[in-house]
Amino acid sequence: RMPMILNAIVPESPVCGKSKPRVLMTFRGTMAFALAHISFLVMLLISYPFQWADLTVVIVMPIVIKLLKKTGQFRFGKYEGMAILYSILVAGFAWKSAEIAIGTMQSADICLAAGAVCFFLSDSLIFLISFWKKRLWPLHGMEISAYYIAMCLIGLSISLR
Repeated sequence: RMPMILNAIVPESPVCGKSKPRVLMTFRGTMAFALAHISFLVMLLISYPFQWADLTVVIVMPIVIKLLKKTGQFRFGKYEGMAILYSILVAGFAWKSAEIAIGTMQSADICLAAGAVCFFLSDSLIFLISFWKKRLWPLHGMEISAYYIAMCLIGLSISLR
């Protein structure tokens, strides 16, 4: 549903242009998931106070992306900026939820953290599938499995509150 909403909001982008529908859909899909991660992070930061350690991912993830690019094994092209921003959002969700779970040790928070880590794993596999020069198609099955496990754990965390 979110890509349909984004279709109205972002009919074209400077990254995609008019002539590449697959690239445009990839952009819209990434934006939809980015909005979901922003929502998760806002919810966590409203519920639990900001800690300076929360900025760790803002520093670490761009460095990781830049180091991966220097290996020559990853092809980011014009998506490097989007990869950095999205990695900060996904890692930020995993980081903050793990920080909360370690602090509270409540089952709802542990499920949320486990779901966030599975989401990070799922998106890391998508990252490999999309940008690594080697094509590892068997990762698709692992990626979608990690995604569904993440959604189940995040849903379970809500029901445990």
